[in-house]
Amino acid sequence: MTVRTCTKVNVGLNVLRKRPDGYHDLETLFVPYYGYSDTITVEPSKYLTIDIDHPDYTLWDPFEDLTVKAWRLLKADFPQLPAVSIHLVKQAPVGAGLGGGSADAAFMLRALNEMFSLGLDTSALADYAARLGSDCAFFVYAAAAAYTKTIPLRPQGTGEGSPETPSVASLRTGSNTKTIPLRPKGTGEGLAAMFATGRGEILEPFDIDLSAYELQVEVPLDSEGKPVAVSTREAYAGIVPRDLWTSPAVAKPEQHRSDRLWPLRTGDRSDAAPAKDGLERPLPLREALRLPAEQWRGLVVNDFEASVCPQHPEIPSLIADFYRRGAVYASMSGSGSAVFGLFRK
Repeated sequence: MTVRTCTKVNVGLNVLRKRPDGYHDLETLFVPYYGYSDTITVEPSKYLTIDIDHPDYTLWDPFEDLTVKAWRLLKADFPQLPAVSIHLVKQAPVGAGLGGGSADAAFMLRALNEMFSLGLDTSALADYAARLGSDCAFFVYAAAAAYTKTIPLRPQGTGEGSPETPSVASLRTGSNTKTIPLRPKGTGEGLAAMFATGRGEILEPFDIDLSAYELQVEVPLDSEGKPVAVSTREAYAGIVPRDLWTSPAVAKPEQHRSDRLWPLRTGDRSDAAPAKDGLERPLPLREALRLPAEQWRGLVVNDFEASVCPQHPEIPSLIADFYRRGAVYASMSGSGSAVFGLFRK
């Protein structure tokens, strides 16, 4: 079986607090993105094998890849699951905050479930996925939509509507911008945006109409023309959760954005009334997202930009460039480094 995956962008990402288990509670809106996809081919085999087609595959141990971890996770509960041969063609950028690895894991779970008739429904698969990564569960629903042909991802990676995926080579040459409609033509309702809380694994549909916009996603390039990559560990090392913003022992972080710099607001976020210091309080993310996208700039915020952007100035530079191109809203996705923009059709 061969499947093509998708990726996602985070529209707003608020890191609320650190949990006792070491993870962080957050809130974000996941929006599926079809401009990048990996291809996974799975076949029964005598031994578990994996082959990764990617210029920088040596950056990680193939047997630590999330597709292998997905197989091992199911194997623990389904001893009858046979060994498989995995061929993974990586096109989604690594370290870009687009969830490419998480998507691989989720689509792998779905493929194994279908191939070997494990009888797991989407909810059960999402529970397994959440054990592999905080945003993996979202991609289980994306995979479910792919298998029911409600979004342009075909189980064999073919068919009308499957968007062209930029190659890694194109990333290195700088021609890495893709414009994809937020709801591709001829796909019906498909998979819409989902609001995530908890670690990112608690999901609920979010009623938002972005049909008037097109989504552009680009990975910034460094001085050598290579895609900028940001590790999740690096991003979280500098984060200041929102529950500490009012602590006198913690300096108020600055939000480094392309259009202007502003301090992250403190205090009660239940309204937008000015505080005693004269600053507006930030709107809760759900409330801010219900405003027209033209009003999101400065209100729908990715908290990781405060720590990631100073380390990677290519990111705020690219955000500024998106606004110069006419984006009504632009931001970093996830923990970086990819930047996305919404453009009026």
